[in-house]
Amino acid sequence: MIKFNKPYISGNEEKLISSAISESGIESDGQYTKLCQSFFQEKYGFNKCYLTPSCTSAIEMAMLTLDLQPEDEIIIPSYTFSTCPNPFIISKVKVVLADCDKNYPNISPEHVKELITPNTKAVMIMHYGGVACDMNEILALCKQHDLYLIEDAAQCIDAYYKNKPLGSFGDISVLSFHYTKNITCGEGGLIAINNLNLIEKANIAREYGTNRASFKQYNLPHYESVGLGLAFFQSEINAIFLYAQLQDIDVVSQNRKKLWDHYFNALKGLASGSTFKLPEINSNATSNNHTFFITVQNENDTNELIDYLAKNNISAVKHFYPLHQSKFHSGKQSNNDFPNATRFNNTLIRLPLHHYLTFKEINFIVEKISIFFNQE
Repeated sequence: MIKFNKPYISGNEEKLISSAISESGIESDGQYTKLCQSFFQEKYGFNKCYLTPSCTSAIEMAMLTLDLQPEDEIIIPSYTFSTCPNPFIISKVKVVLADCDKNYPNISPEHVKELITPNTKAVMIMHYGGVACDMNEILALCKQHDLYLIEDAAQCIDAYYKNKPLGSFGDISVLSFHYTKNITCGEGGLIAINNLNLIEKANIAREYGTNRASFKQYNLPHYESVGLGLAFFQSEINAIFLYAQLQDIDVVSQNRKKLWDHYFNALKGLASGSTFKLPEINSNATSNNHTFFITVQNENDTNELIDYLAKNNISAVKHFYPLHQSKFHSGKQSNNDFPNATRFNNTLIRLPLHHYLTFKEINFIVEKISIFFNQE
């Protein structure tokens, strides 16, 4: 079976973890947590970084940091992971869904513009597959309407927009190190606080709602509860695992680009309006090649091609089920018409892509796709 995903392993994870255990260096917020956080601040220019147990918990911390109120609204993509809106919904903030662009499953700035009201306080975008949204338009809208920008860069380590790293645009940005990501520690996340005015609130949210960060920094006589917060510390073991992988980020990124390009070049001669389409990448975006997908003509082709590939020992999958179509969210929007998100849900197929995939395996996948469409 050609697996859809296989996590990258650097080979140094076990050595570093064993060394830390022998030295009793596994306390949370320890040496390797700080090394990882410094890595993102130094390499990508993120302002203040904190590792978190997951990307979802990073979004929860963002919610507490922004202190959004029940009368406030936040605009998020419909085509995104199901946990993205949940921290806001739990806090009674109104979630307003936006459609995708026509040519790529990133949020549509035009639709965002239509959805902004006097109650809108923030926009949350997602860079799908490590490819940047139209940041010129998004940033202009946020500036014009004085909105916070939360940048969901879960899939975006080492991806760029106009040579500026994804994750460095948002007032708050979040990344994921889930086992499906380019760089992983099994489960984990990071929150970057790029807006200097939010750092104190972020510290309170991270430190269980206390001023413990100030207590440690300024040698205060005690610390106490001063707001809302939870436990957002990532395990030091996970941080050690992550640090070992971060040392190979350039190797991983370069290899994934070679694989992605090989897919694209091998398939471009087969792609047409009557068969399937290849991803259309914004010229301002430098992808980290997290995902390779094709879009077919209809949902029937999607299901039949996935089944056909599975019979040939190739694991291909769909992706997000749009929030506006989901059982929980359906009917809760004033407008439930999201044609582009619906179309991507029906027609987008993700093909295997991971560090250990070979050109030979890609050629086999391409051959089977060609046979499938020639049988049509």
